[in-house]
Amino acid sequence: MKSNNYGIAMLIDNQAMKEGTINQAIMHIDDLINKVITKFVDQLPDAPRRGQAFILKDQHIAIFTQHSRWIVEKVPEDTIFFVKEDNGFFYYEDDKWIKVAS
Repeated sequence: MKSNNYGIAMLIDNQAMKEGTINQAIMHIDDLINKVITKFVDQLPDAPRRGQAFILKDQHIAIFTQHSRWIVEKVPEDTIFFVKEDNGFFYYEDDKWIKVAS
């Protein structure tokens, strides 16, 4: 099993006495390192899963999940996000998302 954003390898069951605690710490570190956007969407999915992140199209808002609940953040002008589905880096300027690189 691997973490959501960076694919950090996690411990398998019975590999260590504390694999649950260690794996949970790896997931938290993975979430904090960088907020990778899953994809651009018109509306949010009904049931969020841990590690998902979306940008509402035509809006300056990013939506993240944390423990199966939505966290809404206004994106600062100078922030660049990596969007997995579109395989590129994007930033928001002049009321639109602009692709920087792949």
